[in-house]
Amino acid sequence: MRTLLLIGFCLSPLAATAQDAEKPVPSIQDLDFMIGEWEIENTIYYHHEPDRLLFVEQGTKTCEYDLSLNGENRYILCRGEWTVTEGSQQVGRRRETLTAISYNRFLGSLEEIGVYSNWPSHGANRVSLDAESSTVTIEGELMLANHIVERLQTVLSYNDDFTAYTSINVANFSDLPITQFNRVFEGQGKKCVRTQSAHHYPVRFVKIQQKTRAGERGFLQFQSRRAALRLT
Repeated sequence: MRTLLLIGFCLSPLAATAQDAEKPVPSIQDLDFMIGEWEIENTIYYHHEPDRLLFVEQGTKTCEYDLSLNGENRYILCRGEWTVTEGSQQVGRRRETLTAISYNRFLGSLEEIGVYSNWPSHGANRVSLDAESSTVTIEGELMLANHIVERLQTVLSYNDDFTAYTSINVANFSDLPITQFNRVFEGQGKKCVRTQSAHHYPVRFVKIQQKTRAGERGFLQFQSRRAALRLT
């Protein structure tokens, strides 16, 4: 029995290492479709009253690569400018945001750091891309007043060519039950026409498309060979 337990103990780290080796390492190039200028509208709700409108804001967000190391881009920087167009006592308010996305090799994931002109604390979030479902998920925490912590999750669902998306954000607040997540905002974004010409796609999305097309070519070649055999 001791021998069996020892073998199991020795093999489990190896198995974990093998599984980790199979996972592709995230890269900011996976988010290449973000590069460009976006027109965005967000609808924000009261944190503790998710059915009560707080305000609506419209704005633009421009994303570009920055901070290279040996010629390799290490960050995507996105600068946003927003104006409140609807809501009690806030119409006309303007704010600015700046987010930086990079690969954090200590965490083994993409990370987003955000600073906001209307908020005294910054956000630190993990970012993940599911190319097959065309979704980006952002998860993290934000410090609020009176030491309340907001645990948030934002899901952005993109169209087929990654030129438009809809988003929804839900959050749990430390003064609420741990399982209660309220809707905080919903949004939609569209890439400006002048920045669509590059046709940015996620790297892994392109690989999936390439495999699909290769499979289609192989099937057509098989059909052609079978037809030729029938003729002979």
